[in-house]
Amino acid sequence: MIMEKIRILIVEDEGLIARDIEDMVRNAGYEICAVVGTGKEAVEKAETTHPDLILMDIILRGAMDGVEAADKIRERFNIPVIYLTAHTDENTLQRAKLTEPLGYTLKPVEQKELMTVMEMALYKHQMEIKLRERQSWLSTILQSIGEGVIATERFGNITFLNAVAEKLTGWNQPDSIGKPLTSVLHLVDEDTGKLVRVSIPELLANNSSNPINGNIQIVNYVEKTPVELTFTAIQDEKENICGLVLVLHDLTERKRYEEKLRYNAVTDHLTE
Repeated sequence: MIMEKIRILIVEDEGLIARDIEDMVRNAGYEICAVVGTGKEAVEKAETTHPDLILMDIILRGAMDGVEAADKIRERFNIPVIYLTAHTDENTLQRAKLTEPLGYTLKPVEQKELMTVMEMALYKHQMEIKLRERQSWLSTILQSIGEGVIATERFGNITFLNAVAEKLTGWNQPDSIGKPLTSVLHLVDEDTGKLVRVSIPELLANNSSNPINGNIQIVNYVEKTPVELTFTAIQDEKENICGLVLVLHDLTERKRYEEKLRYNAVTDHLTE
């Protein structure tokens, strides 16, 4: 099976430097899809050639410098960028950081350093793609299940809300992200009508048991819904607790069924 070569776009407005970089990249076994000298051309070539990686000079002639070009490319095409830089003013470097480059290499460019930076950038980009795919896959699963799912970070601020949880809480996910769990999840005791306090430290301290007992209802702006709440702590690779996943099971149908059974039992008793 023949592996496709990784394709590189070089953006450098100094002809001799551009040729030197092109030779280095070719000698390392990469394919050059284009060599351009302006930010405008860089954006155009990124769109038409879809390179795997861009080597971008920060300072370019013309109306669009390398930072602006990299920002447009990142937003539109999600292609990783490595900056080629000499002595650059602090303001430009700060702008460059905001474009989230995957590496820098200093001029004059040395082949060994350039190859190392390129390999690291390509590896990091592939890991980011896999992470996004996994997150998308997990989100799709959580959105498709029948229970309400709420995830928080370790301080109790919400990081995820699935569609069922949106309906139960009355909050949509974009508005809930970053909000404290206690601002979104409102529970009351079904028997007394009193508010049930949700304490993140208490939930974390009782990872193997549920400190919220009894018949509870979740309250939103229009209705109360009987629910069963379970939760699990999220642990990192060092087994440190870094968040919570709460699952809300709607008990409405179960309650209706139980009420029907009680009604039938009373009716049967009266007719005997």
